[in-house]
Amino acid sequence: MDLMGYYNSFDKKYKETDFFKALYLANLPKYSDTLFFIILDEMNLSRPEHYFADFLSLLEQSEDERYIAINNTPAEALPERIVGGKLRVPKNVRFIGTANHDETTLEFAPKTYDRSNLMEMPKNISREGKAVDAQYNIRYSWLKDQFLAAEKTYAVECARFKKFIESEAFKNLIDKKNIGVGNRFEKQADRFISVFLASGGNKKEDLAVASDHLITSRLFRTLKNRYDLDKNNLQDFRDSFESIFETEFGKKPEFANKMLDYEISCK
Repeated sequence: MDLMGYYNSFDKKYKETDFFKALYLANLPKYSDTLFFIILDEMNLSRPEHYFADFLSLLEQSEDERYIAINNTPAEALPERIVGGKLRVPKNVRFIGTANHDETTLEFAPKTYDRSNLMEMPKNISREGKAVDAQYNIRYSWLKDQFLAAEKTYAVECARFKKFIESEAFKNLIDKKNIGVGNRFEKQADRFISVFLASGGNKKEDLAVASDHLITSRLFRTLKNRYDLDKNNLQDFRDSFESIFETEFGKKPEFANKMLDYEISCK
């Protein structure tokens, strides 16, 4: 209800939220080529797996099958674009959530991590912005074409990453820590790595950075606060991963080392 609104049986009207209105506008033909960014600020003050559960489940579906149900509302009280009590979550919508992690917030469940790309922002970093005169109107169709072109251009590099995570050395390493790799991760990795490489300038180094980021944020996050792992166990894991990663990509896994070093220091 907080996201999508509710039907007021006294007024006989549906009370829309800004979230609802944004999704509805994105469905209109007039805005079909417009990118919509819906920001969930401090999204972990409550549990996303509860209030955002239906949307997380929709990410299992193909883009043409993503519909959210508007429950307990007569059809005559709903706008005309809602057919059969369902509103489409269109392709041109992106959800972005911000989250602080402290004693006042809640940790994300694996379901949320598995359907997201995570970016951790360092603390107390001062960045100076540069003003630009030009303005850019980025269309959804243009962005989609760029993504598809990147996947074709960097298919070899994506295959190299896939080969690494399917290698016997990597599988043996993560199996001992009960870390699994699902089909969803492999599909998302292709999109992330290809776009990351298309945005950079050093193909070899960028592949190592993208691979390090994905493995650390999506797979190794399950090693955080694990009480069944002692200091020596984690150190052996860190050293083994660094060795096979550097052999494959020619660069140390800085993200993974930083995370694992912190976990080791806490033991």
